[in-house]
Amino acid sequence: NKVIPLYNTPDSLRLLRPRLNPNASVWKSRACQWFDAAAERDTSLSWVRDARDWCETGIVEPPAYSCRQIAAGVIEVGFRNRALTLSELNQISRTPRGRLATSTLMGVLKPGQQVELLGEETPHVWKVRFQGRDGYVAKSVFQQATLVPCGNRPAPSFATAAVGKLKLVKGGTFTMGCTAEQGEDCFDYEKPARQVKVDDFEIGVTEVTNEQYAAFLNEKGNQSEGGVEWINLEGRFSTEKCRIQSADGRTFTVENGFEKDPVIYVSWYGAKAYCSWLSVQTGQDFRLPSEAEWEFAARGGILSKGYKYAGSNELNEVGWYTKNSKDSGTRPVASKKANEQGLFDMSGNVWEWCEDDWHSDYSGAPGDSKAWVEQSVRGSSRVYRGGSWGGNAQDCRVSIRLNNSPEFRFSAVGFRLAKSLQTIAVDRKIETCQEPKNLSAVRHTSSSISLSWSPVSSATGYKIFYIRQNDNYASPVTTTYNTIFAFNGLKSGDYQFYVATICGSQTSGYVLLESMDK
Repeated sequence: NKVIPLYNTPDSLRLLRPRLNPNASVWKSRACQWFDAAAERDTSLSWVRDARDWCETGIVEPPAYSCRQIAAGVIEVGFRNRALTLSELNQISRTPRGRLATSTLMGVLKPGQQVELLGEETPHVWKVRFQGRDGYVAKSVFQQATLVPCGNRPAPSFATAAVGKLKLVKGGTFTMGCTAEQGEDCFDYEKPARQVKVDDFEIGVTEVTNEQYAAFLNEKGNQSEGGVEWINLEGRFSTEKCRIQSADGRTFTVENGFEKDPVIYVSWYGAKAYCSWLSVQTGQDFRLPSEAEWEFAARGGILSKGYKYAGSNELNEVGWYTKNSKDSGTRPVASKKANEQGLFDMSGNVWEWCEDDWHSDYSGAPGDSKAWVEQSVRGSSRVYRGGSWGGNAQDCRVSIRLNNSPEFRFSAVGFRLAKSLQTIAVDRKIETCQEPKNLSAVRHTSSSISLSWSPVSSATGYKIFYIRQNDNYASPVTTTYNTIFAFNGLKSGDYQFYVATICGSQTSGYVLLESMDK
């Protein structure tokens, strides 16, 4: 019943706090009643509007266990003087990709480091204690990182976080390819349209993000396969670049503000390696979707309403493409409307690798939803689907398909997970981990040789290395998830090549490919 003066300053929230337990629900309830009254008197005060937003988020109680360890992501902690730091952080909260000024930055929290939450300083800022000093963190940035409670043990495997959300897609029959709603936009490689029967499967609700892929790299490293590293950390095109960083090749972090963007500059091999890693970690059969599964899911599965794009006939509603991205790069996943199946970004944002070899049209394609691959030797190109931030509307339709070599890495190509409904025995005891059989080698150039072998049914991967007999040089052991592997940049000499099978936690003996003069 008293007249309360309105302080037109960002510190008004702090002035109202009691000295004890500033996050208490009773205090917040009373403060929010005051904010409502204040807003009715003068809605032009920006801090009052912010306060009302804060009230609508519910009561913020002190954390039950205030210490947190960073699992993935990077968090900037700032402190110069309180007013200037809070002003910068409040702005960053509204623009998540903003960065603190160098003079304000106190430190950077990286995976494995710990921070103590001291409480809420403003509606958009946490107060924290980091390395013995008090500082401030933008809530929006803090929430984008992956955190776990502190403990006396190392941070756990983050495979669960790396999986993300999956959606069950009930099977059915659909027409794949150039269907009526595509109009005159179809290309010849989308023809002829055909009936395909799809079994039940699960697929990622979103594309795999930078944060998720960085967690994988922190466990496996950025290994080489197909003659290139899984991800091109130096990749850059126009205004877009790879947002995963590593100063030493061992620790991988994500550029602040891009944690939830889809991973890019990842090869088909890198996408497959991520799926295999998750399979080993979880005992479930993660993989890339087949092209048929991908299109069925993009069209909405059995819930399809026959849209041209994934979830709408208006691309702007469901996808990022050249017109609304302004050719400036990727956007956070799930920032557009989902399709009928509840899947995001199936049209636009980034192209998505599929398992299939490329075929120039659908003549002779199978009628089921299994990946269409060459049985003897894999084809030279793989399929990717869905369009990207840099493509036009025609290239974001549900039937569009393109291809490139499996080692291709680009600013507009990523992937999403698929999963078979059955589990695999990667974490169970396997009686016998069989050795690879039928090893053979093909010389491509004077410095390039590829090895191949027959697949082992229980294999979750293969280990391979060589010894150059001239100087007894032994190459590092490389892990691959395919039954063909190329060694490039070899010097002249006599070589012995060794391959072993990985079966979950077990490894078979190495098999020697007889000495070969290169």
